Amino acid sequence: MTADKIGSLRINDRDRVLEAKVYRAWTHWDPPNTTEKGFRAILLDKQGDAIQANMEAAEINYFKGILIPGKTYRIYGFTCVPTENWQQTLQNNISLSFTTATGFDVIEDDGFPKHYFNFISYNQLPARVIDPFDKTRKPQPVLTDYIGCYISSTKSDKIGNPNRNRSVFRKVKIQNLNRNSLELTLWGNLAESFNKEAIDAMEKPVIIAVSSCRVSRFRNNLQLSATPATYYYIDPDIPELEQYKAEYREAFNLNPPLQIIRKAFKDKEKEKFRNRYPLAVLMAEPMEPYTDVKFTCEGTISDLNTSREWFYRSCSSCSIKVEQKDGTYRCRVHGPVESPANRYTAYITDNTHTVMMTFFTPKANDIVGIDCDTLVKSLKNPDPKDFPKEIKDIVGQKHIFQFHFNAWAKQVPHEFVFNDILDKDDEPKQIEAGSSDMTTPPSTYKGMQTRSKTEASSEVNRRSAKRPLFPEEDPDNKKKKT
Repeated sequence: MTADKIGSLRINDRDRVLEAKVYRAWTHWDPPNTTEKGFRAILLDKQGDAIQANMEAAEINYFKGILIPGKTYRIYGFTCVPTENWQQTLQNNISLSFTTATGFDVIEDDGFPKHYFNFISYNQLPARVIDPFDKTRKPQPVLTDYIGCYISSTKSDKIGNPNRNRSVFRKVKIQNLNRNSLELTLWGNLAESFNKEAIDAMEKPVIIAVSSCRVSRFRNNLQLSATPATYYYIDPDIPELEQYKAEYREAFNLNPPLQIIRKAFKDKEKEKFRNRYPLAVLMAEPMEPYTDVKFTCEGTISDLNTSREWFYRSCSSCSIKVEQKDGTYRCRVHGPVESPANRYTAYITDNTHTVMMTFFTPKANDIVGIDCDTLVKSLKNPDPKDFPKEIKDIVGQKHIFQFHFNAWAKQVPHEFVFNDILDKDDEPKQIEAGSSDMTTPPSTYKGMQTRSKTEASSEVNRRSAKRPLFPEEDPDNKKKKT
């Protein structure tokens, strides 16, 4: 009997014969629930098409000895059924139902593909975001295959309470040619079996492909999370592998990533120069690879952003504006707020570019020299749009600023968030509340912001020297020879 093709199968077909290769196989379950709900496999035919096969939970051990990845069979005695949408691995709307009556005759592995992926790019990921608490969305997005350059990974770690639920996990950082970085979380056996040491020692760039992942957002950053159907492939044997490697070599040699030291120096003088780059350089970089990195620059507060209010009462846990009712400030997300935050804006330049930066208390008090809460209470009917002298006087100040990318500001140009000034000497001054005739409700200063005001007329050339794709760790943290 002639074998059928996956593409010719139809729902409710029974008397079909399929020659296929077992590509992946796994036990199906819904984390964190550990109940095994069945066995699943993805099969490939010689035409390069894929289909999922489903088996009942009672037959898991039976099929584990048959559906071994890499095995090739002539398969018969199965039923074609509609594909379930929950944890759907393939776009194919037909799946196979196997039972112990299904036949498997071993055949030669001749002409079957080695891999099957349906990759999507970084900019397509938002359409695949899955909210685990919203099962009303119909249909659920198909699980995602993704490919990129392996950048780094953490050691495996544990999360959870051993008296409740505990899981082993590992974070893997992947970057595409546009420098968009993505964090992949591996769970359980995948996390434990990931050979970090061997992968880190491989010749760069290293390509990683990952299959059947959930896409989610955390703090507005896209993330991938493994499912029971997920597997990862390092430098997968696909026709495009060498092309992808060449593209990463070219891109990273022409525009290498910034050399970053993530851990702070104990030496204060060294800390002043950690991750110091001209603002024009940072403005030309993608934000995603550096959202958790602190940078430094020597700059000047060149102006105030008077288009924004100099104080704005917001939640101390987020930036949402709080409402006052019956003498209590409330955030619609975090509820009652004991000390709402205030903020104001200014421009900072280092002679290569002018940017906006958000300043939060208590560190921001070092800029003005006055606690913002005290300043607000000292004014008669303080007007958020009327900048007091104490705020105006910060213009012209020159400091060594430490700051990071504002991950909440997705628009262009980039914005930054202030962390500290590294050349401060004195503690902030205080002025007595009530020095004016009128007072205002208590509030705590939390922020100052600065936005890009002008584009630099010329870019800074930082590409004269090539830098390694994967920089070394903080030199202070290396073990010293004795």
